[in-house]
Amino acid sequence: MPSVVATTSKAAVTLDAASATMTITTPDQTSETYQIDKFPDAGSTLVSAAKQEILTDLDLHEMIANLSRVSELLYLAYCGVAGTHVQATISDRRKVFLDLCADCVTAMTSFETAGRRIGNDVAEAFHWLVKGQEKRAMDRLTRSGKEAAAMAQTAQGLADRSAALGTDVQKDQHDTLELTALEQDALAKIRAERAQMAAEQSKQTSMNEQLAGSIATLNALYEDAKSREEKEEERAFITGIVSSVTSGLGSAFGAYTAAKNPLGTVAANLSRQPNREDPGQSSSGQETTEQTSGETSASTGQASGGGLDTGAANDTAADKGTGAKKSDGSTAAGVAAGLDDAGKTTRQMSEDAAKAGESVRQEKMRLLDQKLAQEASKREIVSHLAELSSKLASSDTEQKIHESAQVALQIAVWAFANITTTLVVTRQFWENVKKACDRLADSDINTKISDELASGDDPKARIEYYLSDMFMPSAIAYLARWAALTDLGREYKEGSIKARDASIANINLSPSISEARALLEPLKAKVQLELANDKLASTARSDKVKAELALLGSTI
Repeated sequence: MPSVVATTSKAAVTLDAASATMTITTPDQTSETYQIDKFPDAGSTLVSAAKQEILTDLDLHEMIANLSRVSELLYLAYCGVAGTHVQATISDRRKVFLDLCADCVTAMTSFETAGRRIGNDVAEAFHWLVKGQEKRAMDRLTRSGKEAAAMAQTAQGLADRSAALGTDVQKDQHDTLELTALEQDALAKIRAERAQMAAEQSKQTSMNEQLAGSIATLNALYEDAKSREEKEEERAFITGIVSSVTSGLGSAFGAYTAAKNPLGTVAANLSRQPNREDPGQSSSGQETTEQTSGETSASTGQASGGGLDTGAANDTAADKGTGAKKSDGSTAAGVAAGLDDAGKTTRQMSEDAAKAGESVRQEKMRLLDQKLAQEASKREIVSHLAELSSKLASSDTEQKIHESAQVALQIAVWAFANITTTLVVTRQFWENVKKACDRLADSDINTKISDELASGDDPKARIEYYLSDMFMPSAIAYLARWAALTDLGREYKEGSIKARDASIANINLSPSISEARALLEPLKAKVQLELANDKLASTARSDKVKAELALLGSTI
């Protein structure tokens, strides 16, 4: 007849010695029956609880998802540190993780196979146990304990390797943080240089504008000076021609007049000469001349006698002719002198114009020198502006590269942090598996059987003990733990295969630096979304996990 051996607010456990079974009824009134000599189903509530006991506070689904995600995170980090010395290191880390995944697949395949086989052996051992054949049962249980100990060593090895990889990734994160700091310093320097170049460019632009205005003013002054110079040259040229013509005409006319009327010319010239004698002497001389002339005339008249009238008439006619010639000579000489003076005047005007032209020309040359100097300065400024523009463009490109590198490194740091966390969890998982294997290897089941054999009780009494609440729940829980380890092996193996295949696919990709940078944001967004979804799913599973752990606690 069945008997209830334990009742809690969460589950009720009923044992039936006749059928060697145990029934568990959950708060939602769902019942599951377990046999002492049968390997429990992997999907049963008790096996789920045993799996969670191995995992403790770990979420299997999240852990497997994170394991597969490490490959993407390493690829993300690899793209983030592209072009730096850390890239080669991350390439090595990816290979190490690939090897770790491959070994996890191997280990978990072995765990799954061995767990199922050992679980069946343990179920067979309990079959012989409830029939009173303890030695046969103990042989099976001892063998399973040794295999569990070997599995514990394998799990510890994988835990140590996960921890070592996590430590290495942590170092890579530190190196990347240093690179990020260097990029920040480089960006600060670039920004300062750009600000200085922009200020210099503004200054040079202002100078260029001012110089352009100055050059325009100089151009106007230069053109004005050039125009004045041309006018003065033209004036000098014309007055030079006039001077030459008038001087030539004066000389020619004077020569002609002298040839035609020498006396008139001489008289005209004498009339133009200044009187250099004393006025008294001139008057006395004049009187002497007049007296002499009178005396001569008187003598002549007396000597001539009767021809006085005829001679007088002839003298009168001669005086008229001489006077006329003298008058013509004076006029011609005056014209010649006037032309000569005009020639001198125009020559002086030509010389003055030439001097003014020279002065303007010198002014023009000074303006030209200033203009050339300013144009040279303008060319230098324009060249400097072009150089600054080129440097600013190059600096802008360099700044974008450094900003892109900084963002990439920051994403890599984020990826490293998640990788480290995942590997810590992976190490914890394998340490938990080791503890579970140690527990299976050192189970108190053998101790209880040995104690019963040593008690001297008859087989029937010992069988009753094995079917009681003092032994059967522990035995069924022992089977459930082997079933849990087997199923964990299966699930974790599948996750390891996905992680391994993803690692191989990512390692085969060889993006350039620019391609790697372009992949960063989409990859990070994808991983962030997956992490957020896993967190929500993990929160939803937490209540179920607590219930399963409570169920296992109430059973054992």
